[in-house]
Amino acid sequence: MRTSRLVVAALIAILLGVGQFTPALSNAWRLLTSRGFVLPAESSIWRFRVTQMNEGSGGWWLYGEDDRYYYRFIGRDEAPYEKITRREALRCQGFDARRYESWCRK
Repeated sequence: MRTSRLVVAALIAILLGVGQFTPALSNAWRLLTSRGFVLPAESSIWRFRVTQMNEGSGGWWLYGEDDRYYYRFIGRDEAPYEKITRREALRCQGFDARRYESWCRK
C-alpha cells in the first residue's frame, strides 16, 4: 500500500514538472479537445508554445513560437501556418512576434 502511494506521488510530481517546464500538457489537451489545433511540423509537443489564442469559439492559435521559429496560423489546408526563423526576426526592424505586418519577408 505504501509503495503504491509513493508511485502515485512520483507520477503526480512528474506530471506537475512536465506541466510547469514544458508546454506538452497544454498542447496534448488542445490536440485532444480542439478540432482546429495544429502543431507545426517543424516543432514538437514539447517545444511549441502558443503565444496568442483565437478569442472566438474556435480552438486554434493565432501566434506561437518555439526555440527556432515564430509562427502565424493562417488556416489554409495546404499551408495552415507561416513561420520565420528567430535569426531572420533579428534582422527585422521593429519586429513583433504577434504582429505579422512587422515580419520582414523576402
